[in-house]
Amino acid sequence: MLNLSNSVQARLPPLNYETWLTSFLFTCTLFCLCVVFEYGLVAFLLAKEKAGDATFNAIIATVAHEKKQAEQAAKTSDQKITKVLPLLLQGIPQETLFLRPSRNNVSSTGGLANTQFGELSP
Repeated sequence: MLNLSNSVQARLPPLNYETWLTSFLFTCTLFCLCVVFEYGLVAFLLAKEKAGDATFNAIIATVAHEKKQAEQAAKTSDQKITKVLPLLLQGIPQETLFLRPSRNNVSSTGGLANTQFGELSP
């Protein structure tokens, strides 16, 4: 673009003012420079985005792995609870498991008047 502008300037007679042709060539030169800078910016941002995608995919894989481990840990703890709970409740009479405070032991403020348990729950 600069070669074209220089050849046009060389063929024109020396002028002290701008013509439409020199303005047009200057505008084209600026446009070409903007395109080159835009290309460089886009190439830089694509490279940066590619690196960010790799980081993002690594984070997603880590979170999925941790979630899978947590689900497996929860599953094994649920299995342990279902195995241990009947053993814990084995020696306790079933009537004591369902005791609630009787209504006549509740004070007017809403709290229990004493800690004795009374009636069986329905």
